[in-house]
Amino acid sequence: MLRPNRRKLDLSPFSLAGCLLLCVGCGQNPPPDPSYLRGQELFENSCAACHQTSGWGEEGVAPPLVQSPWVLGPESRMVRIVLHGVRGPINVNGRTYNLEMEFPSDFSDQDLADVLTYVRKAWGNDGRRIDEATVRGIREAEGDRDSWTVEELMEVE
Repeated sequence: MLRPNRRKLDLSPFSLAGCLLLCVGCGQNPPPDPSYLRGQELFENSCAACHQTSGWGEEGVAPPLVQSPWVLGPESRMVRIVLHGVRGPINVNGRTYNLEMEFPSDFSDQDLADVLTYVRKAWGNDGRRIDEATVRGIREAEGDRDSWTVEELMEVE
């Protein structure tokens, strides 16, 4: 009687350790950064009423943040929008919105950095983290000004 050629399973400690190392992180994402988690909480308590927890916005109230070029574009534009607001027509994902957006003025630079980090990384967005120093620098440079128009924001890099 012929027997199939079977290979002996290597159960040495080195091969088991290798298997464990390969499988330990399978299918798991690293834990979110603390800025992201703080930003999520601030977003849900301050921004979600208009932009919704899904980030898809609400017709006639606020545009979507999901895959928005305003979210994923130059961080300096997004920081300016949340610091001072935006007014007039703005195109987001092929639709034009003509609303005035204001942001709570009692947010610290760290609060704003956290909210923006969350928005740039949530819902499949792949933007980079925004740090407190970036927000502080733009706040100091722009001072206390009126809201931005799209034309003004497009001049900012």
